[in-house]
Parts: sequence; C-alpha cells; structure tokens
Amino acid sequence: MTFKDISFRGETILTAKQISERFYQHETDLRLSNRLEKLKEWLIKELKSIQKTEIDKPWVQEEMELLSNEEYNEARAFLAKKKGFEREDVADYEVDPRALARLLVQKKMKPLRQRIRGYQFISFKDLYQQIFAEPAQVGQWLVGEPPEEWAAICEGTIGALTENKLWYEDATPFLLLKELILGFQINSSIKHIVVDEAQDYSPFQFEFMKRLFPGARMTVLGDFNQAIFAHASEAVNFDVLEGLYGPEKTEIINITRSYRSTKPIIEFTRRLVPNGDQIIPFERDGEEPVMTEVDNYESLHAGISGRVKELKAKGYHSIAIICQSAAESRRAFEALSSGIENLKLVKMNSMEYEQGVVVVPSYLSKGIEFDAVIIYNGSEEVYGDESLRRVFYTACTRAMHYLEVCSVGAGCGDRFLDPSVR
Repeated sequence: MTFKDISFRGETILTAKQISERFYQHETDLRLSNRLEKLKEWLIKELKSIQKTEIDKPWVQEEMELLSNEEYNEARAFLAKKKGFEREDVADYEVDPRALARLLVQKKMKPLRQRIRGYQFISFKDLYQQIFAEPAQVGQWLVGEPPEEWAAICEGTIGALTENKLWYEDATPFLLLKELILGFQINSSIKHIVVDEAQDYSPFQFEFMKRLFPGARMTVLGDFNQAIFAHASEAVNFDVLEGLYGPEKTEIINITRSYRSTKPIIEFTRRLVPNGDQIIPFERDGEEPVMTEVDNYESLHAGISGRVKELKAKGYHSIAIICQSAAESRRAFEALSSGIENLKLVKMNSMEYEQGVVVVPSYLSKGIEFDAVIIYNGSEEVYGDESLRRVFYTACTRAMHYLEVCSVGAGCGDRFLDPSVR
C-alpha cells in the first residue's frame, strides 16, 4: 500500500511513513477494506490531538483578530447554542476566547477531515503505477503471455501517470482497483441496464458494469462496424459478451435493415466493411454518392464552399463537413469560414448540435445524422491506415440523403471499397 503525507497550512502533520507503519502494525488480521476503515478512524483521532496543539499557535490569535463583525456574531451564536442559550438570549453570552479558538481551528481543519474520510490519504495513482513498474512481473497475474507491446504500454502508462494523466483505457481498471481496495460499492436496486453505442465499450468495461449492478439484466445495442477506438480490433463483436452471463443466458439479435440513409448511400457504405453484404438497404431512392478528387487544398476549399451553397439551395437543413480528427477540423474550419456563411465548428465541449452547416471530427459525429455529408479529405494520405476503415465508414454513414467524398490526391475508396459487395 502507498500513502500520502497529510499537511495542514503548508506543514506536514502526519507523514506517509507514519501512516504506513500504523497500517502494517495494527489490525493485520482484518480484511483490507476493514483495515483501511480502522486506519481512517486512527487518522481522525490523531487529527483531534493535533487540533488541540494548534489552538495556542499565533496564527489562531491572528485569525480571531481578523474576524469581521458578521463572522464574530455567527461564531458567538454557534457557541451560545452549544452552551444551551436560547436564540433570544445570545446577547447575554460572553464568548470564551479558547472556545472561539477551538471553533476556528475545527473549521480550518474541516476540509482535511473530509479528505481523510474520502480516503484521499491513499495514493491510488502510485498503487496503479506499481502494476506497470516492472513489465516482466505481469506474468504472475496472467493466464498466457502478455501482448508483444506490453513493455511499451507500461512505459506509456507510467509516463502519463507521472504527468497526472489517465488514459481512457486505464480509467475502468483504475476504478476497479479503487473498488477492490475500499470495498466494492454495488447497487442491487438497478434491475435493467441499457447500453447504447456498445462498440465503444471494452469487454473489461462491461464486466465492471456487471459487478456494479449484480442484479440487473442487460440490453446492449451497437454496430461494430462503427467501432473506432483502439480496443475495437477486427475480432471484436457481440460474441465477446457471451462470457458475461454465459451463452445460455445470452440472446444475440442481428438487425440488418438500415433505415437512415437512401438506398444508393447504403449500397456504397456497405462495401466499406466486412460482411457489409448482409446490410439490407431500405427502398428509398436518392442521389448516388459523389467521389471528387482535386489536386490541392485551394481547389478543395473552393469546391466544398460551392457544394454547400448548392445543397442549401436544394433545401438541405443539416450539412456536415466531416474531418478525420479534431486538428483537421480546426484547419478546415479556418479555411472554409470565409466562404461558408454561419459555419460552426463542433468541439468536444459543444453541449448540443445545432442545425446548419458544421465542421465536425469523425468521432464526434457518431450517433448524429445529417441531411448531407461531405467528407473533407477522404484521401489515402488521411485514411490510408487499415485501422481507419471503420472511422471512414462511420463518417460516411452519417449521411441521410447526400454523400460526397472529397480527396486531395488519390482517394482511399479504391482500397476500401469491396467490389464483391453490390
């Protein structure tokens, strides 16, 4: 176990070493969570002892002299009530300086007591870091071999933790560690969980949810063709969730008909993903998707600006210019703002989507649909990595009525589009 120093007014009053010695020398026969509960009680008791020694320190006298009339009268009323004075008799109460000093010290130490009650004296960051400190030690906890990249994962994770950062993939394991140490806080009153966009969750996260809500059934919905995060490998699908409740308690229903987009758009996008031939388009006709290749960004921006004007003239209310990343979105927004009136940039902290013309990164477009979609730069240079196939697919499937894929240079469509799927 790793602990933190406890400080008050810039001075350490209990060291991590003292806390550790207490933890390892007392109540060692109890369960971990109960030992920590006892340790917390000891720390609160120590704090009360320290509180008594603080009363006679010069800072307390200074605080008393600096009290405003309002603060003084509030403290006086509180102390009078403790002594049994009725509200109308507070004026007869004469303030005891030592009682006032105790009250001030107690008030100043209140945030410290709250942090101790919240177990903030435990260094969970250092605890979690221990898992990655020596890459070779992971073997004692695993069945089978660790991934080839394990040493690099350890180095990257420790680097992030050193900067007080926690990667998205580490968030749930970090929470699990805290729960295992402090005692798992389950909620048995929840009887059913509905998870949408399931492709964005790892098996680990589903297992964590099951532990949190042990009495709940689960309905999980998602499209693994839209799985764009790192943990979503080619092998990830709903089959990995059978282990949660067992095959006999799991029913998988594949919904294959798509209603969002026109038939030409669905026939185009289903050629981008494995098993896309199983997707059945709804019989709603529309324009064929357009593939536009230009030589430079100047031509790209002029073409997109002109296309947006045409689409608005046709009555399209929501038009999205979808970029591969947030950085590309910022660059596109700056370049297109002068040519497209009332253009908006959708960012991570955007609270809601507004109608009109927007520039949006692919990962923020998930779950939203637009009348028309223009892929800002669907070139080999931008989407050339095979791991981005699903990102490209997700961006294209945001379109309901019109889809155009622009590219500076060769487009990625020649490689991504499967000619066997028609």
